[in-house]
Amino acid sequence: MSFPGIRTARRQRDDALLAEPLDLLIIGGGISGAPVFSALAGAGYRVGLVDRGDFASGTSQASGMLIWGGLLYLKHGDLRTVRKLCLARNALLREPGVRPLQFRYRTAYAGAIPTWALRAGLWGYWMLGDRALRAPELLSAGTEEEAVAYEEAMLEESDCRLVLRMLMEHRSGHAIAQNHREVIAGRYDAAERLWRVTLRDRFTGAEMEVKCRMLINAAGGWTDALNEQLGIASPYRHVLSKGVYLNFCRRDAGTHAEIYPMPGASDVLTAVPWGPVTMWGPTETPVSDLEAGFIPEAEDVRYLMESARKLRGADLPEVISLRCGVRPLAVRRGVRVRGESLAISRRHYLACDAEKPSLAIYGGKLTGSRALGEEVLAMVRRWMEPRFLTMQRGLPEIVRLRHPAFEQPVVHPEWARDQEQCATLVDYLRRRTPIAQWVKRGGLGCNGEYRPLLTEWARVFSESDAGAEAAVSALEREVCQREADLFHSVL
Repeated sequence: MSFPGIRTARRQRDDALLAEPLDLLIIGGGISGAPVFSALAGAGYRVGLVDRGDFASGTSQASGMLIWGGLLYLKHGDLRTVRKLCLARNALLREPGVRPLQFRYRTAYAGAIPTWALRAGLWGYWMLGDRALRAPELLSAGTEEEAVAYEEAMLEESDCRLVLRMLMEHRSGHAIAQNHREVIAGRYDAAERLWRVTLRDRFTGAEMEVKCRMLINAAGGWTDALNEQLGIASPYRHVLSKGVYLNFCRRDAGTHAEIYPMPGASDVLTAVPWGPVTMWGPTETPVSDLEAGFIPEAEDVRYLMESARKLRGADLPEVISLRCGVRPLAVRRGVRVRGESLAISRRHYLACDAEKPSLAIYGGKLTGSRALGEEVLAMVRRWMEPRFLTMQRGLPEIVRLRHPAFEQPVVHPEWARDQEQCATLVDYLRRRTPIAQWVKRGGLGCNGEYRPLLTEWARVFSESDAGAEAAVSALEREVCQREADLFHSVL
């Protein structure tokens, strides 16, 4: 990261963070931190947000991008949670970039729920969701293609774009979001009644100390480690589960998703259309090492390939890319977890520390992200009053371009750099756009045919041709190594 304009903009945001103590500092710029930042900024608090990597660079860049209601809780009879999540889904459907998505649950497979029971359950689910979407219906009854169709919702572009919209929709001097800033120390000064948090710039190594009245830990899978680092107690902890998707080249223009029950298991696999690819997955594997959980293994790929051949036919399309993330699931501290991670609730929980004014966010779902922001706002209002006028959400019109490999327009790299704090080529290919997921070899193409285009874009984030070439070469080495280690032994 060497483009002079990027450095200048980052210094200006640092100066804003240091100008006076913040009301609140949020640590973590993913799907938990972003809606909280948006809610607090819109209410008039002086709020800062920092992330050790790029925004949405953890689990928030590897979700299934599906906005489910509370269907998972229906079989447990938890109607209150079903209702709550359905209403949250309906609210998100009113936002830009969210659309209804028809699912077809394939009933002619071993392990499928009986058709009559499935139809009854989905009708009840539809009613609990205020009949906001299309009513369930039976398709191709009595054939191998039999399915029960119903609707949920999906993000049109990506989970990262949703996070960015939340972070950028309130632009003012009292709402400052900064990426690539790592927390290296922090302590609460009881005399001053302020937190002192030391941050390190991941690009330059420079350090700075930010002061705030209250701290919000929204670090996702890193929440427990951050709490320990800062000396914050919590009644919860995270259990981690790795989820992997394979992205196949799409062969048809269908707009519906399919659900396949897995024999002898409570899980299902889904085939979801996303731009020019079909996402197949996910896996559900308990992990104890967070960093290792973000690395797909040959066994993950083998399982997904074998299940796809069995359920969707032997002649599979070309594999374009992988998505791999870690789900942090909240459990009570001291409770021993038994059985599958699927049995653990996906709800979010908030843990407050009154002695050291702080709040930690555990668990949570994409569906409930806006509701999480409003819940945290309500708690913060009991601690302190806002200092500024409330603000309405608003974003400037995005400047886009078309990639030669697919039809959907994507954000222009210069716009992403100047408006969305995009600092590197990888940030652009992986999070500001889905190019790294929609084009083979991380955006380079099957035979490197898009390398010149990536080099041109890399110049947007570098002040020299040599720097741009180095960025593309680094991407090329990483992709080649990953494919050598993973794909060649499986595909």
